[in-house]
Amino acid sequence: MPDPRDTLPWEWNADGVAGYWARRPVAVARRTVAVTFAGFSIGLALLIDKATGTFFLLLLSSFLLDLLGGLH
Repeated sequence: MPDPRDTLPWEWNADGVAGYWARRPVAVARRTVAVTFAGFSIGLALLIDKATGTFFLLLLSSFLLDLLGGLH
């Protein structure tokens, strides 16, 4: 039987969730970097759009969708 600390609780339990993620600092760091990178990419694309009057964000959309799809 798996250790109960290695699974997320089925019902909300703040201490259980905090403990689960506290034992996975690398997973938390990877997710933080991925989400930050995606947000930065969108912000940068919007700034380029505004500065150039183009739609650079459309060029990044498929890349961002692939990136976000791989974060699950």
